[in-house]
Amino acid sequence: MTDLNDIVITLESNQNFKENVINITREFINLKNDFLSQFPDLSLDREQTEKTTKGLENANEELIKQYTINQKPALTIYGPNSSGKTAFVQHFLQIGEIFPSDVGPITTRIVKLTYSSANKAYAHIFSSLEDRVTNKEPEIVLELDEFFRDENSQEWECVGDKLGDHLRRPEDLEGERFVEWSKRFIEIGLPSPILQLGIDVYDTPGFLSNGRDECLNNNLYELIKTVQPVLLFLYVNPAVSDTDQNCFLSLKQALGSLDNVPIFFLNTQADPLTILKNEGVDTKREVKKDKFEEVNTITFC
Repeated sequence: MTDLNDIVITLESNQNFKENVINITREFINLKNDFLSQFPDLSLDREQTEKTTKGLENANEELIKQYTINQKPALTIYGPNSSGKTAFVQHFLQIGEIFPSDVGPITTRIVKLTYSSANKAYAHIFSSLEDRVTNKEPEIVLELDEFFRDENSQEWECVGDKLGDHLRRPEDLEGERFVEWSKRFIEIGLPSPILQLGIDVYDTPGFLSNGRDECLNNNLYELIKTVQPVLLFLYVNPAVSDTDQNCFLSLKQALGSLDNVPIFFLNTQADPLTILKNEGVDTKREVKKDKFEEVNTITFC
């Protein structure tokens, strides 16, 4: 198993490399602008000039801004409704049950989970992702430190109760009112040992098999465009269902013109019967243990 210190060293090295590239790029942009300002009427081969100019335009402040918005590596959790996203996030981050969970669509707001010490734990609700990115003040500030004063008895359930009204999907909101509600961006700072490594995790609303509100697609698109995270697609069975396929196709549609978005896949719940059927095993007859282990090994290798 990889030592956590090795992960920290790797993350810090990557961050230093990123900062060095940004600084060098910014220096190059300044040199380019100075050169062009000193020789505005420089006569060169037009075709070659156009090629050079096009290459120079790829390095600009807007590009740098995209890479400086999110200083930490980011992981976005995504998948069909009831695919185990909530349970995975809480288990992965080694935190208690703070998210509402039930059958059907529960949350419709994007939630950023970042590290904070126990005595400074918080939740900030912004009117939008853009407001958070531009460092505007949050609409609502919730202090959560009171639930972490006892290291041996952290009150995760109380944290969930305090966040519930801001996370759970209202049943009485429709149309534009729901669009405005779903745009709210929530940032939660928690004493998680995984977040302390130097990563941020984004939890997103689940996709439904019968469709999805367009505003949620737009919110997801803006998140990925702005933060440029790694996507982790969760699905229930190794045999991809129609729901999972529709969900993934909806994701690709939501990404639109965004290219080179890294996507990883994680199976959260393997159904033995589904595995056996996919491998052509007659499940109506008794399946011996060694046969199941053989099929299971083939499926997951």
